[in-house]
Amino acid sequence: HHPFITLARNNLALLWMHLSRYKEAREALVACLAEARTAHQGDHPFVATALNNLGDIDSEVGKYKEARAEFDEALAMQRRILPENHPEIAHTLNNLALLEFTLEDFKASERDQTEALKIRRAAFGPKSVEVAQGLNNLGALYQEETRYVDSESAYRQAVDIYSQLEGDGHPDVAMSFDNLGNLLVKMGRYPEAEGLLRRALAIRHAAFPKGSADEATSLNNLGLLLGRMGRFDEALSTLNESVAEYTKVFGPSHLQLANAHGNLAIVLSLMGRWPDAEAHSRAALTTVNSLLPPETAEVATREANLASDLIAEGTHLDEAEILLKQAQSTQEGLGHDAAATIEVRGHLALIQGKLDVAETLLKQGEEKLRRRPGDNSADIALTLSDLGEIQARRGRWEDAFDIFTKGLDDRLRALDGYRFEASESAVSSFGEIARIYLAMAMSAAKHLKPSDVADSTLLRTLRQKGAAIDAGVRLRQIGRLQASDPKLQKLAAEARRTREAALTRGGATTPESDAAEAELNRALTAQKPGVLSSAVDVEKVRAGLPPETALVEFLKISGVNFFANDARMVDPDEYVAWVLRSEPGSHAELIFLGPAASIDASIKSLRLAFAEGGR
Repeated sequence: HHPFITLARNNLALLWMHLSRYKEAREALVACLAEARTAHQGDHPFVATALNNLGDIDSEVGKYKEARAEFDEALAMQRRILPENHPEIAHTLNNLALLEFTLEDFKASERDQTEALKIRRAAFGPKSVEVAQGLNNLGALYQEETRYVDSESAYRQAVDIYSQLEGDGHPDVAMSFDNLGNLLVKMGRYPEAEGLLRRALAIRHAAFPKGSADEATSLNNLGLLLGRMGRFDEALSTLNESVAEYTKVFGPSHLQLANAHGNLAIVLSLMGRWPDAEAHSRAALTTVNSLLPPETAEVATREANLASDLIAEGTHLDEAEILLKQAQSTQEGLGHDAAATIEVRGHLALIQGKLDVAETLLKQGEEKLRRRPGDNSADIALTLSDLGEIQARRGRWEDAFDIFTKGLDDRLRALDGYRFEASESAVSSFGEIARIYLAMAMSAAKHLKPSDVADSTLLRTLRQKGAAIDAGVRLRQIGRLQASDPKLQKLAAEARRTREAALTRGGATTPESDAAEAELNRALTAQKPGVLSSAVDVEKVRAGLPPETALVEFLKISGVNFFANDARMVDPDEYVAWVLRSEPGSHAELIFLGPAASIDASIKSLRLAFAEGGR
């Protein structure tokens, strides 16, 4: 029981933890605690330290109740024997806050993180390495709660402190660049994020030997970003290099290696390479299963990720259902809301045609998401999209319309203040709905390779949702027409019948439905002279054009970048042009003209020049 032996055993345990050799680490730390209690009867700083270290390993391997008890005992002991603002109290509060973060008790985590940061500021001053560590932890908490502005502020303060104290080339600066870069990825600020992640990689490349774990971490973060930006060849090369370096350092079984496999699966799924994505998701799950008990949050996350890949691939759906149920059970057992897993279960049930089951799960997921702290609009919108599709499959097009418009409201809420209200005035304003879906479809087309556009799931989804909203608008308009003008009843009924028949067969319209609606529009136009019908015959327009001319309509749009995968998805405004040429048989063209800001500035300059010339 000599103190030096206990210290050596403790250091060896910390090394084993770093290598993910958790069983050996825990056995050593249990022995350290027993030796500390024997050597120091009652309250003692060494006993508190041993409790803290054991709590760390128990938190890592999913023994959350044991970890909570160990941290609580250590904290109570330290409060009894140490000064009020002692750094060791801050260290224990930090550990406790990280455990609470894992258990999604965000209020308690913020409370303990804030107290720990206050103690560190009192003990070390406003600018110290310890304060920077606390700011990084708070930034991670705010990021999880989607409090992105607060998170960015905390991360940037940490970067400033590390840079001032340790220099711009210190690994701690690289770690903070990684944290801030990953946040900016979530915010859709990809170019800025790439710059930070490359700076982190450069610092680690200079500070550590080639093939270090730190360098692999930077490669892992950068590779995922490149994948989200659609630079797939670079992403795969970078992530494969990360996997090779982790394997060289840690061997074939380590949590960081599992994370790298998980990121490879994400990029491969973005590329539509579902079998390859499945293989890496399975590798990630196999790795964590070999290291952690089955009831841990990390295992549940990997189970849900593999299930999502199987669903996207359309194979092994029964296995996907089992994995999702296991993941949900684990997450709820830990006190998590499991909203995302429940939503995926609902989506799977929808794919399987189990509409009632899907509706129950999706409504449950939506309710949980709305109770979560922070802005969960994007996730809610995805859930509403599936709920709307359920109603569309049942032939309840107006109900589907209501749900889809509600989903659009959630999707657009955090973008630029624009709110799509499903009111009667909005229902009658088909142009506004068309504008939204035009922006979505055009953005999707820009971010896909030409060869992928025809098979894009995103574009197919946009067309389906656009068809349902279009149907909802038309059917509501037709319903009002039937009630207000008996003369239009027959035409309206025929338009409704043909549109519903087209949707039932899976298409937006048919020649029959187009003809019925054109007839209805002509009747409406005849009642209101001077109002242009929405039914336009392209060939008649073309025939009215002089030879070798074109009809051009300029549009200024705000593109929606769905590849950003978070709340800030608006691309900068840009101008596009619809062009219809007079040559018979030519197709209407859509031409991207460029960023609106520079074009508007040029137009303003030109107008000023005209004005000055006129004077």
